[in-house]
Amino acid sequence: MKTDLERNREIIINYQFHIPETYCTTEPLPNLVSRHFHGGCEKIRRGRIEEGMDELLKMGQRYYPLTTYVFAQLVAYFTKDWNRVMNLLVFAFGDSRYYHLMKSIWEREHEFDWLLVSVAATKTKRTDEAKKILAYLESMNRTKVKKNKITTADHYLALRKSMYDIEMRLWRAYDECKTEVYYQQDYCDMAYSFIKIGEKEKAAEMFLKWTDWFVGAINYKTLNVIPFDAFVANEFYEIGDDAYMNLHWELFKHSRFVKIEEDGPLDTRLATPKPCPQIRGFKIHGLLESAFNKPRCVCKGWVFEKLLLGKIKIFSGKIAVGDPLYVSCNELYPQFPKGSFPVELALAKQFGDTRVALAQIRFSNKEIATWDIAMTDDSKPRPSYLYGYSVDMGAGFFADVETFWAYQREASHNVTSGIQRALETSGNTGIIHRNMAVFSTGFGEGFYESYIGKDKNNNIVCLITDFQIVKWRRA
Repeated sequence: MKTDLERNREIIINYQFHIPETYCTTEPLPNLVSRHFHGGCEKIRRGRIEEGMDELLKMGQRYYPLTTYVFAQLVAYFTKDWNRVMNLLVFAFGDSRYYHLMKSIWEREHEFDWLLVSVAATKTKRTDEAKKILAYLESMNRTKVKKNKITTADHYLALRKSMYDIEMRLWRAYDECKTEVYYQQDYCDMAYSFIKIGEKEKAAEMFLKWTDWFVGAINYKTLNVIPFDAFVANEFYEIGDDAYMNLHWELFKHSRFVKIEEDGPLDTRLATPKPCPQIRGFKIHGLLESAFNKPRCVCKGWVFEKLLLGKIKIFSGKIAVGDPLYVSCNELYPQFPKGSFPVELALAKQFGDTRVALAQIRFSNKEIATWDIAMTDDSKPRPSYLYGYSVDMGAGFFADVETFWAYQREASHNVTSGIQRALETSGNTGIIHRNMAVFSTGFGEGFYESYIGKDKNNNIVCLITDFQIVKWRRA
């Protein structure tokens, strides 16, 4: 019975892929690598090589160099026809106009492209062509590794050692550290440390664990369609035979780099992140707009739906936010518009689970130009801090500050218990209780930040609290 490696070798040898004499297209080049192209790469990674390659070729001439680059990897891994690999790479990297498209994924490739060219150049002795390609790669390089020279096994190992100082630290860690979390972070560096000290069997074990780590985890968008660490270990350091390479491929087939249709709803394109002038360089995630403005919004596998909770009146222009069951609040600093305004919830749904992801008071329908972090005074927020309110009982609220003070005066065990029951009756979404908008808070207790959206004239458009269903904010 044939192995995957043998079957794929036949597929690649017989696949009808032609290299044109020149790359020429009148179509405008896209600004980003298409989701459909990444989907084709993902199908190849999952072992459906012909289906994935057919999908890439359907993308047309403007993607042909990228398709050629992907096919070069398959030829290298499964057939080791190095002259064919080099011919493919010369075409794929032969047109400098094409490199602006590569910028959308180039940082994620790390050393991968450079190593493929280096191995092909070493095997074929076609160093002049390789040097021209590497000059292009270096011009697009966003990593710490210099890609303008052909690397060798010894040079690459020395480079990794100098970058990570891995030898003794990871040798000790392998013997002493027993936690899987540590291994997940350091499998790859451990492998190279074992190569350095001559322990090739242990290096092979670490490379296998590194490949296995990707199983089931959404990683990132890349044009890497083969288990490249196994490839480099085999070609540079003579680690592993055909059975070893086949095992890597079998593991790699179960990896998940990007979502495709069969995995469930695909993420939608969100609004462009808008700046927060309070903190230099900080931008607020586009989900905060898209979850309320798009008819269908999907992010990180969560499907977002908007629910109109009702309206509350703002009498004083001062808004309180906090935990209504613990009867605590933060009085937000700016003066908000006065009047009656709708409160909306963004419900996040996944695998039958529904959570309140965001809560919003909408003051106008104007477009958001900037965001402020909601504060209790006019001080400037610090980049490394979160500013918000604590929730201990799984609920939050919006209210005019005078409404909250009245609620606080009457609050009793019976009142708060009644609110809890009403929330449960609502499906743990939200209610309007005596001019207070009360809602469930994501996964329950936590510390939650609010943001004030403003239009181009600095007028307040909305106030949103984010319950961190999608974690984007890093303090």
